[in-house]
Amino acid sequence: MKKNAFVLLSMVLSVVFIFGFIFSLPNRGEAGGSEPYKIGLSGAVTGGAAGSYTPLSDGFRLYLAGLNEKGGIRGQKVEVIFEDNAGVGIKAGANIKRFAGEKVHLIVISGPSGIYVPVFEEAKRANIPVIVLGIGPHETVPPNNEPLVYGQVWGNAPANAKMIAQIMKEQFAPKYKVPIWGIAGIDIPVSRKGAEGQGAMGEKFGIKTMVKIAPLGTMDYAPIATAMKDAQCNIVSTWGPAGLTLGLFKSLQKIGYNGTLYINTPDPPENFTELMKEQPSIVYSCCYIIPLWVDNPISKEIKTVAEKGGVKPNSGLTLGWWYGKLVEEVFKKVDGPVKTEKLLSILNKLDLDFGGDLPPIKFTHDDHQGPIYLNGWSWSSEEKKFVIALPWYVSNASGTEIKVFPKSLKFPKVKE
Repeated sequence: MKKNAFVLLSMVLSVVFIFGFIFSLPNRGEAGGSEPYKIGLSGAVTGGAAGSYTPLSDGFRLYLAGLNEKGGIRGQKVEVIFEDNAGVGIKAGANIKRFAGEKVHLIVISGPSGIYVPVFEEAKRANIPVIVLGIGPHETVPPNNEPLVYGQVWGNAPANAKMIAQIMKEQFAPKYKVPIWGIAGIDIPVSRKGAEGQGAMGEKFGIKTMVKIAPLGTMDYAPIATAMKDAQCNIVSTWGPAGLTLGLFKSLQKIGYNGTLYINTPDPPENFTELMKEQPSIVYSCCYIIPLWVDNPISKEIKTVAEKGGVKPNSGLTLGWWYGKLVEEVFKKVDGPVKTEKLLSILNKLDLDFGGDLPPIKFTHDDHQGPIYLNGWSWSSEEKKFVIALPWYVSNASGTEIKVFPKSLKFPKVKE
């Protein structure tokens, strides 16, 4: 009997030990102990959109690689699983399926708006939060927030159009007795819609506008340049990729145009530096970017890390770097296993201040995008350097309130 009792006791203790050990392990897809925080990054690093989006993915990965070198977050590393979406919706959707299979905690996407619908659909099926490293989708704009989708690094089209129209009215139109604003786009849906929408917004702000749409594949922008000059457009801007802006502005330069040229684009300023030096009347702006030519501590660190990592320094890196910091701060707030519900609770109350060197970030339950920051830069022939040309314009996500702040090398704090 004693022997049988001993055997039974040993079996019970073994079962208790085994099941106790199993239940003490983190579930698959949960970070615990030394398990890494897992992020799926789908970025457009090939294809037609690569020039605009590659720096965003590079900056994000560079920041998190540096964070891991420093020990990670409370000793836990951040694992980034990267997939190229080439700016194509089908590929981006397949990326999300793979990430779901890998049990990632968070998805970050970077690519043109055409990838959004398949990404959001797959993320919803998998119940994984998505951070958008690109133009703000309507799914993050109040009052119709998609519960799983957050963020933007280039504002959103409606709010941007209002800010740009206000800039035109307040900063450029007063220079001319009869301001006429020429706007060019390319015959692809996003560019055409953006240019036409910007023209309509300009008219609402009391500025006469002229919108010209170039056929897809246009190499010679002389006809559009001539039409705008003949129409006496004294302000010209574009709504489209760098090739459109460079082609049109160089054509205007050749025919002696001497009005105001305004660049607002997601393309980094390095694409336009030579042209801006040739034409100091050009003003460049891009939401949230303080160009790397500003020698502040963040710029110095990014340039050093990029060169060390074999990445060509580019101002677009700052946006990926910025959102790398966002992800770090989110996971810092996680206490215990990483669950979607916990991440959403953190994101819905996120309020980050980076001391003015990077833009503040604020998400709420009702606003998954936060404020949009825009200023402008031009080349000073006298100072032989790029200088701030515009004050800060800061809009809420819905574009219903725009505040103006003085010129500054730091992002202003906005009081509610």
